[in-house]
Amino acid sequence: MSPLKADEAQDGRLIFQEMMRMLPLPDRNESGNTIKRYMSERAAWVGANDVPFLQGAMAYGGQGGLTDRPYIYEVATLSANPNFYNLLVTVRQPTAPSTNAAGDFFPLADAELPLGPVCFSALVSLRPETVSDIAAQEVSVQSRFAGILGSRPLTEWEPVPPMDIAGIVASLGTDLVGTFPAVDMKKVDLSSYNEGKPLHERRELLLYRLLAPLPASDPDAHIMVHAFQADRNGLLMVGNQAGIGFNFGRAASLSYSFVVHVNPGDAVMKYGEDQWWIMEACFPRLEAGRAIMMGKIWSPEGVHVATEYQDGILRPAQPRREGKGKL
Repeated sequence: MSPLKADEAQDGRLIFQEMMRMLPLPDRNESGNTIKRYMSERAAWVGANDVPFLQGAMAYGGQGGLTDRPYIYEVATLSANPNFYNLLVTVRQPTAPSTNAAGDFFPLADAELPLGPVCFSALVSLRPETVSDIAAQEVSVQSRFAGILGSRPLTEWEPVPPMDIAGIVASLGTDLVGTFPAVDMKKVDLSSYNEGKPLHERRELLLYRLLAPLPASDPDAHIMVHAFQADRNGLLMVGNQAGIGFNFGRAASLSYSFVVHVNPGDAVMKYGEDQWWIMEACFPRLEAGRAIMMGKIWSPEGVHVATEYQDGILRPAQPRREGKGKL
């Protein structure tokens, strides 16, 4: 299968540039601090493209988003230190649905609607490119899983399920591509590798590559692609590995952290049929209805580029309580 051209969207999947369209709104001044405001034309993540370069983000969920209205992003500067620039991003949605009933895009008029509570917030850090005086990393995922990855061409692994819950996958099959945007994604079958291992030793490998070219002149955009894909099916994978994939109750992300370990240019994704990046997911802890997963982002050359951490609620389905009988 060849990768998509820049003007093609296969199976309804948006390319990154389409997914990330943002409409600038008038700035707001608060106690002498200028708050930059944006509205999503579609549901998306906002970055600061005027201050290089993204180094990391720590995000917290407040309440679930609604698909019939836009997200309104407000970006405030916490620290303008040129060596470690810090931003606070808060995201809210209007209390009413979009003024465009068709829902194919969100007009600027939606930004004038009353806003609800914060549904998402993030601390974002940026830093300039620096010289790497020393460097160290573990053996690459490509080396550690060479036998499995080399057992077939990478394009021949099954697509990442639209919703990776074992019971749903068993019902719908494993060949659904879905409409997940920005990247083409495959899931490596590690069932034999994981068999008999405790949860913390199990792994999931997700392969991904760009759906369309993305300019190398904007490394922040590439970093956002990595952060975006790393959030796909995260806690659902924990549920499968913990044995509740056929008895799934609830999963909800509480916090999400993404840290870039390299200079921005090393996170740039080339566009090509063989340009597969790998997210190596592991599941260190599960307790008290909470789960954490960690994902390491590996370049095609075997460089550990970034790490993501996600903490959230994970519970099996609860049996229905019997109703009270007649007195």
